[in-house]
Amino acid sequence: MERALDAKHFVDKPKAEVTACLQCHSVATKCDSCHSRHKFSAAEARRPEACITCHSGPPHPDDETYFNSAHGQLYLKEGENWDWSKPLKKGNYSAPTCAYCHMDEGKHQVADKSIWKFGLKEINPLTSGNEIKRKKWVKLCADCHDEKWSAEQLKVMDKERKKTWEKLYQAEKILKDLRTRKKLFPSVEQRPPYPGDEDDNLIKFERIGFFEGQASAFYNVSPIERDYFDMWYFGNLGAYKGSAHGDNSFVKKWHESMDENLKDIKIKAEKLQQSGKIKADTKIIKDIWHKGEYTEFNRENN
Repeated sequence: MERALDAKHFVDKPKAEVTACLQCHSVATKCDSCHSRHKFSAAEARRPEACITCHSGPPHPDDETYFNSAHGQLYLKEGENWDWSKPLKKGNYSAPTCAYCHMDEGKHQVADKSIWKFGLKEINPLTSGNEIKRKKWVKLCADCHDEKWSAEQLKVMDKERKKTWEKLYQAEKILKDLRTRKKLFPSVEQRPPYPGDEDDNLIKFERIGFFEGQASAFYNVSPIERDYFDMWYFGNLGAYKGSAHGDNSFVKKWHESMDENLKDIKIKAEKLQQSGKIKADTKIIKDIWHKGEYTEFNRENN
């Protein structure tokens, strides 16, 4: 919850909007997100519906990818007849749910075994820490599957992640080259400051890529930067969730989407490279950005 409140793209939002965000992002501070407060039933929280209240939608399509997978299809077909009072242990359920995989042995640290950090940044999947996590995943999957087969599925996800980041780095390189040549429009001098920054900062630069503050791409970016953000945030996460949950149709769909994003980025970049210096009145552009009902409301109320 603190991370959500401190993020720059939260700072500039109207308070009512942030309150809506925190309905999900405060999950770690209260139990009634997963257990309805009157029943407070473990059986209720074991069902996937307890998780998809928050884990759904474009940035985290866990609901679609789970229900499209073989596990989810089996749940949809048989789940109403399962005895949900049973613990999440081998032999009690014919297919796993979110809680079965992410909260095995009753652990409430649902990110405990995360290898790929939710797909948001590239990491080394073969560190000693991740090797331990892999063994935990294989042990869990072996409740129903062969251990060797289970380990191979993690390697399939590794290949998908490598393929994704190769595409993202291609796009990032193109944007950084445009930045070096001062071809991005509107330029950083013509935009309002990033949320939380001052307008009179001496050093200004367009933030490109995850490690330069990718989350800030929610705001005041050029069209080609927004294409990259869509590619990184929606295409990347969709492909990752599809791979992690065993929904190959989702992997295919979002890799095709990223391919289209990359194609558009290359076309736009070619046009920008060939263009002369774009002449535009910086003050007029900044006035357009700085004025408007939404902007004035934020300035007065946040």
